[in-house]
Amino acid sequence: MKLFLIRHSAAIEHETKTVTSDDLRFISSAGRMVARKVFGSLKKRMSGIEQIFTSPLIRAVQTAEILATMIEFNGDIELVNELRNESSISSIVSLLEKHSELNEIALIGHEPKMSILLSTLCGSTSGIDGFSKCGVALLDYSPKIHTGIFVGYFDPKRLNVLK
Repeated sequence: MKLFLIRHSAAIEHETKTVTSDDLRFISSAGRMVARKVFGSLKKRMSGIEQIFTSPLIRAVQTAEILATMIEFNGDIELVNELRNESSISSIVSLLEKHSELNEIALIGHEPKMSILLSTLCGSTSGIDGFSKCGVALLDYSPKIHTGIFVGYFDPKRLNVLK
């Protein structure tokens, strides 16, 4: 399966009167613009996504919604606690195994979870030293043997594009 690992886009950096915890931080206007640009650039590559799983935190859900809009995704976005930083990598592996019939999945989460997941699934072959906000990694992943091959990474800061 093709597996897209995506870090949420840039969120507001501070608490406000209504944003009283980290869980409530939402994507900034600049973050929305970057997400639209990234997913617009990768639309052709990501158009086959059959399922989008996201962390339940607002900034991840908003990133998932922008992805769904930009690639014209018609399915449901599923919020899963497995993509919270507090959850185990093995719970994500189990989630992927449950959905092994799918050909393309997007997972939207946080740092350091996405870097740890990439390293766990592919080993240290990616050469990525942390995901940028709205960074996208692509893996060819085999849920039966729990192993992936790193294909590429799109870093909005460096403008590296998946091939």
